[in-house]
Amino acid sequence: MNELYTPQIAFTPSILLHLASSDPHKIPPPSSDTHTMQRATQWSPAVEDLWRLQASGWMTIEEYESVYGTPERWTRDFCEFEYISKLQLKQNGFFVYWKKERECSDGDLRKVKVYTRKE
Repeated sequence: MNELYTPQIAFTPSILLHLASSDPHKIPPPSSDTHTMQRATQWSPAVEDLWRLQASGWMTIEEYESVYGTPERWTRDFCEFEYISKLQLKQNGFFVYWKKERECSDGDLRKVKVYTRKE
């Protein structure tokens, strides 16, 4: 009975998207003068990483790295594609831990924005 009760909170991708979208200090996406944006149509490891970043409030990996540095990834021993394993939410810096398996469902692919630099 002397143990402290620690509530377990599960953050689903939809909750993370809500938390991330409520950020009042949102950095604007890459400029349309220098970048183009397309929606993902097929799943790939790169789209999976973008899904994890964008569900945490970040637009691109460069934006995340400018604040927190390189995100932690699963090693090849645990995950074939070395997905991002841990991020910090843009809104409040809380940590989000991601599974070794794919988390971006086919139904969520169109939510992922892929930015490419104009040449």
